[in-house]
Amino acid sequence: KTDHVDVLMVHNIVPSEDLAALESGAYAVLHRCKEEGMARFIGFSSMDSAEMSRDAIGRLDFDVALLAMNPTGYGGFVTETLPAAREKNMGVLAMKVMRDIVGGETTPDELIRWALSRDGVSSALIGHHGMATLEENIRITTEIGAGVAAASMLPDEQAQIEARLAHMAGPHALCWA
Repeated sequence: KTDHVDVLMVHNIVPSEDLAALESGAYAVLHRCKEEGMARFIGFSSMDSAEMSRDAIGRLDFDVALLAMNPTGYGGFVTETLPAAREKNMGVLAMKVMRDIVGGETTPDELIRWALSRDGVSSALIGHHGMATLEENIRITTEIGAGVAAASMLPDEQAQIEARLAHMAGPHALCWA
């Protein structure tokens, strides 16, 4: 009994993407769905090309982007794509915030706070492996929302975690990379 979806997205813009083909193909369909009221917002996801994502933002009228962003700096989405999205006042959702990163060098709390501290990031999509992980993530986000835990990191804190985790930026550490 659904008459529309909130967000309709193209999955995974890649480095070899032909923006002209995207514009006349999938983007045209998404745009029509939005105009006809089938979708409130349209967007795309990307974990493979910050540069192509930046170019898509500049060329097409998307509302939201789901981007791979974490403190390792992998992919350059924070430096390449996020500024372009902010300039167009797009909604940005961070993904791959914790995958393959949580462990001895960092905590879920630190990674969630890092993602939510990025200027222009509206929310973060966080995967859960089992009930214990889900319950921990609920506790963390509830504490952040209630002001019990700091919702954001200062720039110095962000730089420290980025420096600490930079060695993980790549397929040797991130299975999805």
